[in-house]
Amino acid sequence: MFPDDGDAVDVLVQQAASALRQATETQVPFVMFNTELHGEAVRRLRLEMDLRDAVTGRDLELAYQPVVQVKGADGTDRAVRGTIVGCEALVRWQHAEHGLVEPADFIPIAEETGLITLIGNWAMGEACRAAADIAAALPGAFVAINLSAREFARPDLIDFVVATVEQGGAQADDIRLEITETTSVDDLDAASERIRQLQERGIQTVIDDFGSGHSSLTYLERLPADTVKIDKQFVDGITSDADEREFLESIVGMARSRHKVIIVEGVETAEQAATLTEMGCDLMQGYRFCSPLPLADLLALLQSGATLPTE
Repeated sequence: MFPDDGDAVDVLVQQAASALRQATETQVPFVMFNTELHGEAVRRLRLEMDLRDAVTGRDLELAYQPVVQVKGADGTDRAVRGTIVGCEALVRWQHAEHGLVEPADFIPIAEETGLITLIGNWAMGEACRAAADIAAALPGAFVAINLSAREFARPDLIDFVVATVEQGGAQADDIRLEITETTSVDDLDAASERIRQLQERGIQTVIDDFGSGHSSLTYLERLPADTVKIDKQFVDGITSDADEREFLESIVGMARSRHKVIIVEGVETAEQAATLTEMGCDLMQGYRFCSPLPLADLLALLQSGATLPTE
C-alpha cells in the first residue's frame, strides 16, 4: 500500500510480487506485504545479484550422483553392491559468504530472472565434457542433464545440444536429457515432436519426477521418452505404508507396460532398495548408494571397479 510500503512504482510492484509469491506458496487467498516479507524480498534480491555474479564468475560447479543397476543380466540381486551405469549432473553453488546454497533456493530465482538459460548453457557444456571422460573410464555410462522448461522450449535446442555434445568430445549416447512432466504439459504434441527429433540425433530423454503430475498415464502414452525417473516423494513411505507401496507399484506397472526404462531416485535405505528390487526396479539413485561427487572423485570410483558398497 502506498506510501507505507513504498513511494515508487517499481518498489511497490516488487513488494506486491513478494506477497504474491507467499500467497502462491502457502495457497492462501491473499497476503498483505509486511516487514517479514520485506526481509525475504531483500534476501532474494541479494541472492539474485550474487547469482548473476556466480554465473559470470564461474562460481557454479557440477556434482555427479551415480545411477546404479541392482540386478545383473542373469537376474541375480546386486542390491548389496550396485554396478554404476551412469550418473546425473547436479548444479552446485558454493557461495563465498553463505556456503553451499541449495538448488531449491536459487533455481526458482534463476527461472524467474531468465538466468536459468545461462546456467543451462554452462551446465550442458560442462556435463558434455565430463561425459566424454566418464565414457572413457566406463564405456556405456551416461550423464543425465536436467533441462528447464525454458531450455526445452528454445527453438534451437536440437542444434545446440548436438553442437555442445560434439564440442565436449562426447557421443550422443553418452548423455540423457531430463525433462519434468510439467515441462511439456502445455503442448504435448510439440513436446513429443521435440523428443523424436532428439532421438533421431541419437539423444535419449528421461521424464523426470514421473508420477508427480496429474496425467502421468497420458504422458506415458504420448511422450516417446526412453526412460522415466520416479520421484523421491514416492519412495519415502514404501517400507512402512502399504498404501504408499501400492501406489508406487501402480506407477512402476504403468511404466513397465509401456516398455520404459525405470530409474528411481532418492533411495536412502537398504529396505527401500530391497522393496524396489522386488517391484522390478533395476536402476536406482540416492544416498543409499552414493552422494553426488566431484568429477575427479567419480572418475576415481569408476576406475577402481565401478561398484558401490552400501555400508
